[in-house]
Amino acid sequence: MRTIRFLAAAALLLAPAALSAQTATGTVAATATVKTAVSFGTPTDLAFGDITPNVAKTIAPADGGKISLSYNTSATVTVGTLTMSGPNSQTFAPTLACAQDAASNAAAPTTFACATGYTPALSGGAATWHFYIGGTVPAAASQNLPAGSYTGSVTLTATYTAL
Repeated sequence: MRTIRFLAAAALLLAPAALSAQTATGTVAATATVKTAVSFGTPTDLAFGDITPNVAKTIAPADGGKISLSYNTSATVTVGTLTMSGPNSQTFAPTLACAQDAASNAAAPTTFACATGYTPALSGGAATWHFYIGGTVPAAASQNLPAGSYTGSVTLTATYTAL
């Protein structure tokens, strides 16, 4: 009997350590692309051309500067003011006229108040809308300006209205 106990004890000592549970792992890759919610395209410049002192000069929005807006969330676009600078630090401020349309080459885009802005419709996941900027250089604004080239820029701002 002692022999059986001895053999049983020896068998336990010689047996491998307690068997551990077997495991397996797997992985799943995760990816995401965050899109730009709103972005402006390449603009077409607003060019007033030659201005004669004391004579008003008007450029219709359809004939002026243009820029497209690509968006996938609702946004309101407002248009800032324009100050043009030239020789001897002289400046003048044309009055801007703003318009918008779904078409990139609209002959008669719909006007809107530049400072108030416009919120294009968003149906579906993404869209593109077009903004047109014209303006008037009042006769009095050019009255005493020195001859030369004048430049400036108009800033359009797109503000998210809903996410």
